[in-house]
Amino acid sequence: MSAAPLDIEDQVRERLLAPLAGLRRRCRLYVALDGLLALFLSFVVAGAVQLVLDRWLRMSYDQRATINVLITIVWGLVAVRRLARPLADPLADYLLATVVDRANPDLRDRLAAAVQFSELPYDARSNSPQLVRAVLADACAAAPDVAFLRVLNHRRAARQLGAIGALVVAVGIAWSLQPGLMNAWFQRNWLLRETPWPQRTHILPEGFDEFGVQRVPRGDSVEIVARNQGRVPTSVELRWTSGDSPETREPMTQVGRDQWRAGLGVMRDEIELYIVGGDEWTRTYRVVPVDRPRIVASAVHVEPPAYTGLAPMTYQGQTTIELPQGSRLTIEGRLNKRVRAAQFVGREGAVGEVDVSDPRRVSVSWDEPRSGAYWFALRDRDGVENSRPAQYLLQVRNDQAPQLELRLAEPGASITPAAVLPLRVECRDDFGIGRILVQLRRGQEPAFDVPFELSPVGVTIVEQSLSVELRSLVALRPDDRVMLTAEAADLDPRGPNVGQARPIELVVRSPAEFQAEMARRELELRRDFEQLITAQRGVRDALERLRGELAPGVEPDAARRQQLATLSRRQESHADRALAIRREFERVLARMRANRVSGPADERRIAEAIGAPLGALGERSMPDAAEKISSLRERVDGEALERVPVAQEEILRSMNLILAGMLQSEGYREAVALLREIIEQQGETHDATLAAVERELQALLGLDDLPADAPPRRPEP
Repeated sequence: MSAAPLDIEDQVRERLLAPLAGLRRRCRLYVALDGLLALFLSFVVAGAVQLVLDRWLRMSYDQRATINVLITIVWGLVAVRRLARPLADPLADYLLATVVDRANPDLRDRLAAAVQFSELPYDARSNSPQLVRAVLADACAAAPDVAFLRVLNHRRAARQLGAIGALVVAVGIAWSLQPGLMNAWFQRNWLLRETPWPQRTHILPEGFDEFGVQRVPRGDSVEIVARNQGRVPTSVELRWTSGDSPETREPMTQVGRDQWRAGLGVMRDEIELYIVGGDEWTRTYRVVPVDRPRIVASAVHVEPPAYTGLAPMTYQGQTTIELPQGSRLTIEGRLNKRVRAAQFVGREGAVGEVDVSDPRRVSVSWDEPRSGAYWFALRDRDGVENSRPAQYLLQVRNDQAPQLELRLAEPGASITPAAVLPLRVECRDDFGIGRILVQLRRGQEPAFDVPFELSPVGVTIVEQSLSVELRSLVALRPDDRVMLTAEAADLDPRGPNVGQARPIELVVRSPAEFQAEMARRELELRRDFEQLITAQRGVRDALERLRGELAPGVEPDAARRQQLATLSRRQESHADRALAIRREFERVLARMRANRVSGPADERRIAEAIGAPLGALGERSMPDAAEKISSLRERVDGEALERVPVAQEEILRSMNLILAGMLQSEGYREAVALLREIIEQQGETHDATLAAVERELQALLGLDDLPADAPPRRPEP
């Protein structure tokens, strides 16, 4: 309830409060004009500054965006402080009435007092109704003569409105006179597009992104290439700085009509540059050095084929890899930077399956890799590639065929039909042997399998001896030719790979022919032994001559020491020759055993009468004699000097006994061979006689003209 009586309340509203409300509205209008003018001025000034800066500096995308944010903040502050906040401030009637009273001194604050009484609650005990009515009536009576709006500065408001209109007109005129310039400013700064400024010459550097940045591999030579649009200037200059160094100016070379080039040398540090030519002054561009992508650490995993039985292998930091054929190869590399794309390539192109799901790691998996040089072709997010990548040299080892050797324990080109061949099978394979097949073939007939068991399957080395009884496989006759062959296959599922041994070709001889061959071999060995006896006599004679020149207790001179050393070495070589002859006699005996033509007499003759004495010579007597001769080189001992000729005579005596045994055995062998030959010839004569008698009987009985399948008939009387 107001303090005004009801009968005067309508007059207060009509004559006092209504004019104050109109004054309030006009005040807010003028405040809005003031705020709009400030906001328009900030728009124009900020836009002009933005245009000048961008036109002069050719700001980059991020720079223009930053300026936009700053300008927007300034505009917001102006709008809040000069427009929103003043309009939000309340304009109380009492405050407005006070202002009107001050503009009209004759009122003596009657309007303010009346407004105050009208706003206070009505209380007859505190305020006299007659006083309130008198104050309100007096104010209402004076209000019609008061110009409430005169308190406002109408001229200032008109000037502000005119200024706003002038700014709008000026912007419109500028836009109409320079539409290209204004459009470029708007699109570049508010739409953030790379719209070129309107000018006669446009120079656009190539290879830079929307932020004006070009990333170049560190250590590469940098060349700036710019494209010319519009008028071609007479000269173009590249201006650049690097780090804290002063600005460098480099004239650019014109290539053709529309291109300019300039080299900046090897890229080490970041470079900032801009280009000046004609009416063009480009924005600032940056050339940033980046490291090429590369692999800083790698691990190679090899999974060999299952049939090889090999465990998986891992190589850390190794680039030369040897792996079995059919393996699975995996290479994992740690990168120095993030990459966008990667391939594992060789001379034939990309291979394997490359995974770059982790940008800082790369891996490739490849089944059935091939030999050759391979590398990772990497490309980072800037499009920079690794120009000199580390190469992985793969050496795929094919599963070779097994290496097989088949040989006779006692080699010889002839055998008897009853021979039992001592064979030796040796086979090697990298990853395991699957089977070995040994066969015997007579002439062109089908081959017979020789019993041979490979146990266990999958071993890598086989060294096995076996005895092959020929007559259990095939009936042989003299002059037959037989061949022993062998082949081995591995476990390679793609194969298998088969290796073959060199065949053994043999000729079948009769026992008599074989004995004669062995007798010839013994004769050759006996002649070798006779030559050895002659050489041993030469050693004895040389020692005998040298013995007379040596004085007991005196050190021999250099010439005598050299002669003694030579004789000692000759004696040692004689020991080796004696042992070699013994081995050959043992081989003869072994061949005779294998071909079943040896008897107890042959065993005693060769083993006891020849082999054992030769072994004693080569292993004891001759080495001892060589040591006695060598002992005389340092100081001649009288007793040792006497023992030297005794040892030589003992050696020669043993050699003569062995030679006598050889000669005696040869006579025995010749007699045995002659008897065998007579027996064989007697057998042939017996067979020929039986055949002749059979033919005569057939002729006498008239059976020679009958067919072979005719029944027998009784002879005619």
